[in-house]
Amino acid sequence: MKRIMGKMQIKSKKDWIIAFILAFLLVYLIVLRYRSTINDWLLPLQPDKVGYFNQPENHGVYGVTVLCVTALAIGVMIYKKVKGKYVALALAGGLLTVAVIAGSYAYHCHQLLKIPFESQPESMWVTGDDWEKDVHLRYELDEATEKLIADKVRQLERLPKEEEQKQRDAILAGMKRDGRGKELSISLWYDRKNRAPYHIGVSVEDGMIYINKGHGVGDDPFFRDNGLVEILENLKTK
Repeated sequence: MKRIMGKMQIKSKKDWIIAFILAFLLVYLIVLRYRSTINDWLLPLQPDKVGYFNQPENHGVYGVTVLCVTALAIGVMIYKKVKGKYVALALAGGLLTVAVIAGSYAYHCHQLLKIPFESQPESMWVTGDDWEKDVHLRYELDEATEKLIADKVRQLERLPKEEEQKQRDAILAGMKRDGRGKELSISLWYDRKNRAPYHIGVSVEDGMIYINKGHGVGDDPFFRDNGLVEILENLKTK
């Protein structure tokens, strides 16, 4: 056993580099198991019209991995009584790497927001659900109506926090009291060539508009009606 431990001792600079790489891979594999939880934490930081489906799924894992490895490296450096300036450099390098990952995450999200301004949806569904009567409909849309709906969704502006919370409370209270009521849903899918399509899911219930982020109404952003409700209501008469 002593012979094995002797062979595993870190003596040279090369040994430290190998140990660092192995530690990084081990931490990464551990953090990867919690990817869904980490992405849940990051979801509120995304733009209003970017939901769970299009979330950059690995950036959070990379960021947490770098933080953990940085903390581990600093701990080892302090234990080995390395000069303070090198500890500071390790800390700065780790934080800078995390900042770059965060910037990449934000850039990816905001690039998605440009897509509706550059192209029309590859496909669009508008469905009506009356949960009380268990009636589910899908409305037929002509090209002009699809373009009009896409334009209205693109132009939606988020409500002020106080007004948004009132609408959220009204929806949640209705769910608690009566279950789901009558709801209109819009699914817009934008092509991204060889990548997963950009999806926007909009729900309209009792004249209130919110975008499905992926965790339920309690976390969804609400928007001011800009004529979208009237367009959808007119579909019912066709």
